[in-house]
Amino acid sequence: FEGRPGLPPRLLQAAMELPRGTPLSRDAIDEGMDRVETLLRAGGYLRAVVGPMRMDRDRGNGGAFKVLVVQIDSGPRTRIVVRGATRFTAREIQALAGLPGTRALDTAALRDKVAKIEARYRRLGFLDVSVTAVEEPVAPGRTVLQVTIVEGERLRITAIDFQGAHAHSAEEHVARVCAAVGEVVVSEPQVVQRGVVDLLAGS
Repeated sequence: FEGRPGLPPRLLQAAMELPRGTPLSRDAIDEGMDRVETLLRAGGYLRAVVGPMRMDRDRGNGGAFKVLVVQIDSGPRTRIVVRGATRFTAREIQALAGLPGTRALDTAALRDKVAKIEARYRRLGFLDVSVTAVEEPVAPGRTVLQVTIVEGERLRITAIDFQGAHAHSAEEHVARVCAAVGEVVVSEPQVVQRGVVDLLAGS
C-alpha cells in the first residue's frame, strides 16, 4: 500500500483477502479494494479513496512474481457528533443519513446526507426542520463532523376544509393531502360531511 493508508497494513491486507500466491483477476482486485474502502470508512476515514493500483515486479524473487501496489488516500479521521436530535438517537441519525456510507464524503455526498435527515423528519410532520453539517479540523489528521438538528414543532392536521371540490370524495382529498405532506400520522381519522374533514390527531 502506498500513500496515506490510515490503518495498519496488516488490517488492510486482511481486508483485501488476497494471500500471497493467489491467482489474480481484476474482479478479485476490485472487490478487495472495495473491502479496504469499507474498512477505512468504518474506522472513521470518511473521505478515504482507494486506488488506483498497479503491478510491480517482486525483485526479491528474481522477478518471478508480481506485487500488487494499491494507492490509498485515507484523508483525515473523522468523529461524528450529533446535536439537537430528540426524536432519534445519534446512531439512528447516522443510519438515516447513511453514515459512514459507501462513497467518499465530499461536498455533494454531505449535502445528500443532510437532505435524507431532513426528509425523514418532514415525513414525521416536522416541516420546519433544519439540519446543518459542518466538518472542522481538531488536530493534525483529525476532524469532527458536527451535525446540528433544529427539529421545530411537529405539525398536526386538525381540520381540512374543501370548498368547491366536488369531483372527488372527501376521503380522496384527504389521501392526496396526506401524500403531499408526507407521513403525517393521524389516529383514527373521522370524516365529517358537508365538505369539512376533521382529522383527530393522535397523542
